[in-house]
Parts: sequence; structure tokens; C-alpha cells
Amino acid sequence: MTNTATLLERTPTLPANGKGSSKEHTCVVNIGLYRSGTTTLAEAFSKLDLKAYSHFPSLPPDHLKKILQDPQAAVQDWYSTVGLNEILKLVSEHAYICDGWVALLPFLNRSALEEIELQARAASIQIKFVSTSRSVDETVKSELQHWVIHDLERQSELSFDERCRLEDDLRIRAIQHQCLVKYLCSL
Repeated sequence: MTNTATLLERTPTLPANGKGSSKEHTCVVNIGLYRSGTTTLAEAFSKLDLKAYSHFPSLPPDHLKKILQDPQAAVQDWYSTVGLNEILKLVSEHAYICDGWVALLPFLNRSALEEIELQARAASIQIKFVSTSRSVDETVKSELQHWVIHDLERQSELSFDERCRLEDDLRIRAIQHQCLVKYLCSL
């Protein structure tokens, strides 16, 4: 199993406290899908005394299900309500962020991603997108294990048919995510 990090842009040197000077601050935003090495990279930032965020918020069952079955609609709903403000707050307070909604940012439309960068830049925050990745098979295997360990099938109130399709849904999401990250890299 190999984790790789794809740098979408060259990442500059970060200040030791991870907050930057009062003039400019850089935040590395890892858009890698869950279980792809995002937390390991967060731990590395922390060991360098750089403030890292790698949490997944508690969500109601319908949100968990939507993240699985329609990640584009889920992240767009979140973004259009509280997401933009949450992302801007996270990038202003951390040198590195990942997981939670961050992993689904590739599912946003390009104009939303540009809006995040534009508003961050207006606040003297430079965002550098990176993506940790695994093969699709390894991602699906790891996420299935995660769903079992954390009892997410029950928490998201999946029906019997939806439980039977869980592996397929995870595979589709992983493939879509990889394609979207490759697209972002090509811009």
C-alpha cells in the first residue's frame, strides 16, 4: 500500500507556529479522500509545531448518507450554507487542514474553489492544495473497514439495499474523486 502526495502547486516554507505573520499566512489544504494518509500528514505538521486540523464533524444520518451517495450535492449544500465561512476560518487558524468536508472540496464547482482562494487571498492567506491518495481498491478496502469500526451503516441509517451497495458507492466516489483531483491538477 503506497500513499503519495500530489502537490498542486509548490508549497512555500511555513512559519514555525503555523499561523504566519500578521501580513501573510499559508495553509496547506489536503483534498485527499478519507483514509488516504491525510491524518498521517497532519501528524507530521504537528511534529513540526505547525497547527494542523484533521477532524470529521458529527453529522446527522442524512448528511452521512448524502456524503456517500451524492458527495457533490452534499458538499454544495454545506458550502452554500456554512461551508465558505468554515473553510476560511480553518485556513486562517491552521497551517494544514484535511478530512471532514475538506476531502470533498474537489466535488465543488470550479467557481466555488476560486471564491475560496479569492476570499482567502483578500485576508492575506495563501492556500496550497495537495492531495494524498491510494489506489481505488485500497481506498475502498480502508473505507469499508472504517464504516464497520465506526458503525456508520447504522448511524447513516442505510437501508438493506444501500448496505449491499456500500462497497460500490465507495468505489464510485473514490473514482470520481481521483478524476476531479486530476482535473484540478491540470488547471
